[in-house]
Amino acid sequence: MTLTEVLVAMLVLAIVVFGALSFRYYTSKELFQADSRMERARLALVLLESWKGMGGNLLYDPTEDVGTLLWRPSEGPATPAGLHHLGSYMTRTDTGEYYATLSYLNETADEPALLHVAVTWMPAELGWHSAESRSATALTTYANARGL
Repeated sequence: MTLTEVLVAMLVLAIVVFGALSFRYYTSKELFQADSRMERARLALVLLESWKGMGGNLLYDPTEDVGTLLWRPSEGPATPAGLHHLGSYMTRTDTGEYYATLSYLNETADEPALLHVAVTWMPAELGWHSAESRSATALTTYANARGL
């Protein structure tokens, strides 16, 4: 075997190993981000269903809601245009800190109240500088005081 053949074989082997490691890295990263998106969706659903269960009451406060998560007042995602801000809250889980903003549109004679919850995530090791931490998961539903 000549030196050229050995160098070509090492180059091919390095490309294969680098490709496999790169694939493993990006797969792990995507899995971690998917877990974060699922956690944000779960937290948004818990907040939204709890608020809806109270008929969309504007006195709803997740810090007083008895549950497994401890929410506390904090900053959160921006309130969407056209909606009224109810409050912003923060909770901490094993995967990082989650920030939620609750907003609404008042009930009218023709339409039930619109309830909106947006949740963002701040991974402990990445901070606010990561693009993933700035993306929000938002859920919206309708509720009225009559429980319909």
